[in-house]
Amino acid sequence: MQEFRARHGYGKHALNIAITGESGVGKSALLNALRGLWSDDDGAAAVGVNETTAVVEGYTDARHPHIKWYDVPGANTPTISGWMYFMDQSLYIFDALVVVFSDRFSQTAGTLLHNAHRCNIPAFLVRTKADHLIKNLKKDRRKQRLEDGQARDILRAETQAMVNDNLAKLNLPTQQVYLVSEDGLREWVTEGNASVTIDEPAIFAHLMTQPQPGS
Repeated sequence: MQEFRARHGYGKHALNIAITGESGVGKSALLNALRGLWSDDDGAAAVGVNETTAVVEGYTDARHPHIKWYDVPGANTPTISGWMYFMDQSLYIFDALVVVFSDRFSQTAGTLLHNAHRCNIPAFLVRTKADHLIKNLKKDRRKQRLEDGQARDILRAETQAMVNDNLAKLNLPTQQVYLVSEDGLREWVTEGNASVTIDEPAIFAHLMTQPQPGS
């Protein structure tokens, strides 16, 4: 394990958190927002339509020096298998995982949670692009004339129900799903502005209060 930690630049005196999930779900954008950065800021993780993360990359956090974030290549691409993703990316070395999905809860997300559970690694489940999902929900149900708050509550309930059903099939305990948008998270991290947030303050607080190794 020490060899893999050295290879990935594991911070010995930091809380090492890996952002994981399938390709295209917004992992790199989420990591940038957690650090309060835009994609074109110096030191930001590369973001793009195509696969942009080829190897595990570690990033320090100027606002929270006790944390080191890791951008992990996306699973289920021609070069990275979903089934062996947890082992191939050495995810067992990290102190916590953020498991990201955007549309449907996938087999990859379930496998990540299952393996994290087996390794006693805290894993947080995040559904990204929530602002777009809410906009689409309002459009799909336009006759109901949903307000943003109503659409948010519907999305939260339907997302949690979907995840609970899938976790039950995997014999895993239920856990909270955090609905997050890139803009809302960055606004919360940089300005403390909760007016455009959904679950961004909650997931951020839970990640910030994870115990450091050896503490």
